[in-house]
Amino acid sequence: MGPLVRPLWSQALDRMTALLRGDDDGRERGMPRRHVVELGEPTRRVVLGARNVAVELRAANSVVGSTEFVVGRAGIVSGRALRTAATDAADTALLRVVVREALLGAPLDRTPLLERLARVRQGGTP
Repeated sequence: MGPLVRPLWSQALDRMTALLRGDDDGRERGMPRRHVVELGEPTRRVVLGARNVAVELRAANSVVGSTEFVVGRAGIVSGRALRTAATDAADTALLRVVVREALLGAPLDRTPLLERLARVRQGGTP
């Protein structure tokens, strides 16, 4: 499947499963199964199964956010929908991890960001 067709296919799949899901929250089918989405890594195109998915977003080996995704009666969900749900659940925690890993390369502490960036600019450590 080409790179232009893949997003359209995922959108159509997500719309179809949302219509089939209706008001079904999936909880009577058992505990949700776990699915990890790592930032920067490809996700599975489709996840099959009747139980809901406990999707976890990770960035730089840190858990950034998690949420329960309702699968519904269709028993199918796209990887795109799982990534979107996890990213929405991460909210500002995702921003924090990105700043820490991409910009500073060190854990955040009480040192003001401008001071840390100035140290890095001068060739020091953050």
